[in-house]
Amino acid sequence: MDGIGRPGQLAVGDVTFNSDGKLDLAAATTTLFGGATSPQVTLAASGGAAPAWAAGLGINAQAIDLNLSSITQYADISTVNALTNNGAGVGNIVAIEVSDVGVVSAIYDNSQIRQVAKIGIATFPNADGLQRVGGNAYRATIAAGEMTIKEAGVGGAGLISSSSLEASTVDLSAEFTALIQIQKAYSASSKIITTADQMLDELMNIIR
Repeated sequence: MDGIGRPGQLAVGDVTFNSDGKLDLAAATTTLFGGATSPQVTLAASGGAAPAWAAGLGINAQAIDLNLSSITQYADISTVNALTNNGAGVGNIVAIEVSDVGVVSAIYDNSQIRQVAKIGIATFPNADGLQRVGGNAYRATIAAGEMTIKEAGVGGAGLISSSSLEASTVDLSAEFTALIQIQKAYSASSKIITTADQMLDELMNIIR
């Protein structure tokens, strides 16, 4: 550093080393080596302001303090001996978890967990007025009333059971109807067999 300020520079001053290659803090005039006047780089938050349940969404605003007090100068090739940080490295999502209150969390391979979304529960004033469209799916109707999105477990909304299946997804009325039809068809078939057997017996008696 030559002590001449230029656009984008964080600090200017003189850097002096002792004969053993270590930094001479007493003779250094730059502010890169700790202290109250050390330069600080502030990174703005990404993704905007997040709600309380998603405080970890995106990257929060971060202040980076520059402190090069461990720098040395030897008659050798320049190299980095050690790096320390109090953050986390770049990570990839390896799993997704959903809590019983609907908070969706992304799990990264760098041991970080971030809340990325929240699932809402649709409620109706008259749930019996919903129209069945197949399986366990329903469609909103005028009779059901106006739909309201609520947080899971709040205001009468149910909780979420993650990574699980319902105990039954069968339409019982349809299954009972099918069972009765099969039973009637089996009964009719058995009558045909009995009648045919009786006809054969009569034929055998005539031959005799």
